Amino acid sequence: MLDNLFLQILNMSFTASIVILFVLVAKLPLKKAPKIFSYALWSVVLFRLVFPFSFESLLSLLPSNPTPISHKILYAQTPQIKTGIAGIDNAVNSSLPAPSLGASVNPMQIWTFIGEFVWLAGIAVLLLYSVVSLLRLQNRLKNAVHEKENVYLAEHLNTPFVLGIIRPKIYLPKALSLDEKQYILLHEQIHIRRFDHVIRMLSFLVLCVHWFNPLVWVAFILSGKDMEMSCDEAVIRRLGNDVKKDYSSSLLALATGRHIISGIPLAFGEGDTKSRIKNVLNYRKPTFWVIAIAVFIVVALYVGLMTNPKSSTTFNGSSYRVEEILYQAPMYSFGYTLDTAPQFSISSDYVLYSKQITDEDWIMHKGLNPYKISRQQLYTLFNPLNNKAHEAIDQAKLIYRADANDANHTFYLVIQLKNGDVLWALGYDTEDNRHIRWLFRLEEIGDRNGFSLTDQEVASMLGLSSFSAYCFSTYEMDNGLYIIGFLADGKTEQSDIGAGLFQFKAGEYQLLSRTIHKGQALVQDRIVLGLLIAPSNKYYDVVLSNNENLAEIRHASGGEAISEKVDRVNPSMTVIKLPETLRDTRYTFYDVTGQQIEGYIPAESTKK
Repeated sequence: MLDNLFLQILNMSFTASIVILFVLVAKLPLKKAPKIFSYALWSVVLFRLVFPFSFESLLSLLPSNPTPISHKILYAQTPQIKTGIAGIDNAVNSSLPAPSLGASVNPMQIWTFIGEFVWLAGIAVLLLYSVVSLLRLQNRLKNAVHEKENVYLAEHLNTPFVLGIIRPKIYLPKALSLDEKQYILLHEQIHIRRFDHVIRMLSFLVLCVHWFNPLVWVAFILSGKDMEMSCDEAVIRRLGNDVKKDYSSSLLALATGRHIISGIPLAFGEGDTKSRIKNVLNYRKPTFWVIAIAVFIVVALYVGLMTNPKSSTTFNGSSYRVEEILYQAPMYSFGYTLDTAPQFSISSDYVLYSKQITDEDWIMHKGLNPYKISRQQLYTLFNPLNNKAHEAIDQAKLIYRADANDANHTFYLVIQLKNGDVLWALGYDTEDNRHIRWLFRLEEIGDRNGFSLTDQEVASMLGLSSFSAYCFSTYEMDNGLYIIGFLADGKTEQSDIGAGLFQFKAGEYQLLSRTIHKGQALVQDRIVLGLLIAPSNKYYDVVLSNNENLAEIRHASGGEAISEKVDRVNPSMTVIKLPETLRDTRYTFYDVTGQQIEGYIPAESTKK
């Protein structure tokens, strides 16, 4: 329970940090606008620090994942955060401790426990300081004299302030002149009407929770300045420009000289006195266009910073093992255990692969596509629906589907949950037998995208350093082997298309073999074929195409005919493992209607 809360606070603090940076930048064009606009922007920061959820919008300005730290990081073999910002992810992930073989406790659990202890200790210290400060202040106010309504006068008081939440009281120094009392009292009354005393208290409590984040301290201090300046301006608007000089003199005389960190009380002289005096003296009634531009900026930032980016898939380009079996249909005698469950891989171009633990090679299924189905419709696919499956489906955020087109009408579902978890389901979709047979919760293994080299690094290893390269497909195999489909240049019909076989070994990538087809990248009516050679004399044919009609590849070798489905993306790559004893293999190509496509180009492979 505490672990999840602590990780959620870290996620909220990260997202709020990005919002704070946006607000700091936005304050620059708002410099000439009334301070109420700058003050209003800090409410977005407060929202992000308090609420762990938000709406999604295409207009969101947040460039990151709002929940970069998964609760599974405490138990992962390779702990990772996923902010969506590559520089941050790489820097942090490289320093996260991985568990040692045979260790009983994951180092992340130890570090998280230490972090939780320090976090709670910090909260306790700040709250204790606040309570002690409040008690000392109330002791000094014992002899305060009630003047009228909620106004009190006190001897030896340095500055006026508001104290209290439900029934706030205004305390004024007895030595104030009548003119000073008029606008200072108005200042404090405006604070109360705007509920600034409540906002200040809430802001301090939020600061106590997020005390470890220096940007939250910056936000707390600067929001207090904007609060006071906007209140100063409200007084000037009410009483007129004639009080500017006297008002500024009072600010200077009653300045506390420090920030009241506890947020109690809300003091008239608190803050950057020099900036407040300068703002008062320079204040002029804003023009229509200044107000219009300020309103536009604030509304745009409210929409952009208060909403999350539209959900995007995080499961493609990853390999998975089964972490938990959520459901197995009871009508079957055969079932999986965690030790016998298959592994799964989803390529960067959304092609689904699976591999049984007894097999050496991955089986390519079909391309995944977005699938619209209600939770109620999903419920009906389980017979019976157990609690684990029900709870998981309730958290479904994105659902993708692939169909096998076999006699059983087998279909596969990949479901991304709100917390980032990924589920995999296999079911059958005949009219009289529509149900799900298995539902697994998956755990990510290996590098994201199955391959961590950049396009530029791939180009350099392929000897294409003078070209730009775009890696459009990844095929992951055992033993750290990857086949990468790429375009070289990709801007003209003279561009090249090809594939390379890479191996991750001893902490680095090595190029094992490659095939490049010159000037074929953008020729739409051609299909190119290449041979890749892997260690131990394993051979792979790679079919590359920009023909958007290509849907099926049939190959005959040694009297055996096999059909390979092609996910119709442009460009596409299909990998076909050949027998160790090479035989003459013939390929034919077909579109979705079964019409044969002519005119493919075979090519020789080159071995590094």
